[in-house]
Parts: sequence; structure tokens; C-alpha cells
Amino acid sequence: MNKKLLMAAVVLLAVGAVLLGIGTLIDRDRNAGVSNLGATLQDGGQESASSGDNAVSDDDTSYDAAVSGENTAQLALDPFSNVTLSVIAADVRFEEGEAYGLRYQLHPDELVLQAEVEGENLYFSTQAKEGASLSGDWEVVVTIPRDARLADVSVATVSGDIILSDRTVETLDLGTTSGDVEASAVTTGEIQVASTSGDIHISDISAHSVNAASTSGAISLTGTADSLNLGTTSGACAFSGDLTGTGNVGTVSGNIDITVPDVGVEASSLGEITWNGQDQGPSFHRAGDGPALTLGSVSGNICITTK
Repeated sequence: MNKKLLMAAVVLLAVGAVLLGIGTLIDRDRNAGVSNLGATLQDGGQESASSGDNAVSDDDTSYDAAVSGENTAQLALDPFSNVTLSVIAADVRFEEGEAYGLRYQLHPDELVLQAEVEGENLYFSTQAKEGASLSGDWEVVVTIPRDARLADVSVATVSGDIILSDRTVETLDLGTTSGDVEASAVTTGEIQVASTSGDIHISDISAHSVNAASTSGAISLTGTADSLNLGTTSGACAFSGDLTGTGNVGTVSGNIDITVPDVGVEASSLGEITWNGQDQGPSFHRAGDGPALTLGSVSGNICITTK
């Protein structure tokens, strides 16, 4: 019994170290918009806009018109390289087009606070009408020419999904409470993704640094990364691809599934650990001269496969 308690303590310490490292790498300030949006939704949007200058609809009506539910527009925009979007119930999507543009269709009780380009920056933000309960299928779509390059992209939602594909971006900061994040064929220097209960699916990515964290949502990632940090509480974590530097993956009760070329590995869990299908017991060590992975879970299974 004492040996089991000792092993449990060792595993808990290892997982705690992994999750702590991942948590510090996710910049909480940059994801503060998600928490603020969640608070706004719970409070019923009690803090209303001070003026109607930033409320936009298809005929450039006033804030009063936006309050009445005219929340649909299609806008032609000046070129921009940075994007900052904060919405509540709408899905956010990026698509290719001939020119820069923005269109949106929102719940009548989700009010537009800002929709404009200032310098190189596109800003779009919304707020829930007081006492509102938002649901349904709504969207915000950002249109960008194919050969245009984006620098910094930050998107925060409460329940809306975030969808991005076939893009080169310098930095990506994506956050949601209960929506899903789907990114594919993205080349970026740094990507940070955070969710509470939504799933995070990132495929065919090429990035210098990948940091993703979720509470109960699953995280799945394919592609190439120099630095990899994934962490969940009860959600599963999966990575398949090439790691050129160091990686940390940690969960409490979620399973971990890793498929990589031969790398150095440190793994610990009270669940089952397998290396290429062979049971390794509660801890596993494999030395390597190149990339290194640290994997930890309290009760989840860890499956490591080399390709």
C-alpha cells in the first residue's frame, strides 16, 4: 500500500509540473476577453454602450436600430493585417475573397459595439442585450484576399465556434468558453488556444510554438512544431506529427495519444502506459539525443507510437 501511495504522489507531482508549465505558457492576459465575454453574458450585458457611433448595420443605422435587432451587414473594408474579434454566440470564420470584407448575422439581442478598420487593425466586438439568452446559428465572416498576409489574429467567443484554414499568420490567439476551435493548413510563428468545454482540433499546422489548454474539451493536433505544450483536465490530448524541439502534454483524467518519430520520452501515469503497443507500467523513460517529450496524467492512459 505504501508503494502505491508513493507512486501516486510521484505521478501527481509529475503531472502538476507539466500542467503548471503549460499554464504559465498560455498568456492569461491575451485570453482575458473570453472571461470578460462570459461575465457579460451571465450579467445580461448590463453595461450598455455609451454611444451608437460604433454600431454598424447594412444601412449604417444608429445604436437604437441595432438594439431593435437589425444586426445583419455586409461591409467592404480597407486592407488590414491585424484582427481583433470578440463575440458571444456567433461562429467566427475566415474565408478567401477578392477583397477585404466583413459580413455578419447576429442574434437580435447581440449588439454590435465596434466594426471598423483603424490603421492596419480590424476591430469587431459585440455585447449581449440586458437580460438576453443567446442561442441559434449566427456567424461573423472575415474575407481576406488569397495572397494577403496576416500578422496578429486574436479571436474570442463565448459559445461560437472559431474556424480558420489555409492561412499564414505571425501569431494566433484563439479563445472560447463552449465553442469549438478548428484550424487547418495554418503556418504561424506562435499559436495559443484556450477553451473551457469546447474541443480544439488543429490539423496540418506548421508552427514554431503551439500552446493549447482546455478544461473538459479534447485537444487534437497534427503537423510540425518546434515547441509543443498541451494540457487538459478531463479532455483527451492527441498529437501526431514532427516535433523538432521539446514537448509537454499533461492531463488529470484524460487519455494521451502521441504518434511521433523516435524521440526521448518521460511518461508517468497511474493509468496504462504503452510504447508501440507494449505495456510499460506506471512510468516510462526513453533517452534520446534530439526532441524530447514529457507526458503526464493522473488516471488517464498514455499511448506512444513511433513512426
